[in-house]
This record gives sequence, structure tokens and C-alpha cells, in this order.
Amino acid sequence: SSSWVYALVYMVSIIFFSYFYSSLILNPVDVAQNLKKMGSSIPGIRPGKATSEYIERVSNRLTFLGAMFLGLVAIIPTAVESTLNVPTFRGLGATSLLILVGVAIDTARQIQTYVISQRYEGMVKQ
Repeated sequence: SSSWVYALVYMVSIIFFSYFYSSLILNPVDVAQNLKKMGSSIPGIRPGKATSEYIERVSNRLTFLGAMFLGLVAIIPTAVESTLNVPTFRGLGATSLLILVGVAIDTARQIQTYVISQRYEGMVKQ
């Protein structure tokens, strides 16, 4: 039962810190002002306060979805361990999975960039 309490506290902490980080990084008022200064707007949304409110609403929804996904990925090893009484998931934590996926995506992007640069290099030489 303590593992379920741990998982719940872990999930709530992930959600809290996701919202905290999002509020530190994204300021909807600044984004709305920058859009207005650049002469840009979101289709169907008036510049100014309406844009700021829209950005905040969308940001909150995306933060919630991201936090839930991150929380689920983080507690899956703990849930499987406590449900099946199998300690094999101790080494395979959520952090390891996130790092692995991040490195794989970054490697794929670097390979794609290299392939594209080779194509352009071939075009320039001709």
C-alpha cells in the first residue's frame, strides 16, 4: 500500500511542477504583446487581452496533457512492480525512458540534417 501512496504523491508532484515550470517559462501577456508588436495575430482571436487569455487557456490544457503523460510514464514501473510483485523494473525508470527517447529523437534529427546537407552540397558542386 505504501507504493500506491508513493505513486500518488509522485504523480501529484509531477503535475504540480509541470504547471509551476510552465508558469515560469511562458508568460501569455508577453507572448500576446510580442505578437501584437510583430503585427501577427491568432486567427479568430482579437489582439490584446483576448489573445493573452487564449494563449493561457491553450497552455493550461497542453500542460495538463503533458503532465498526465509524464506522470503515467513515471509511475508505470512502480505500478507494474507493486501489482506483479516483480522487482525487475527497478533499473528501468521513467528518467531512463525519457532520456532514451530524447537521445533517439535528437540522433534522428542529426542524421536527417546530415542527409539534407549532403543533398545541398551535391547541388552546390554541380
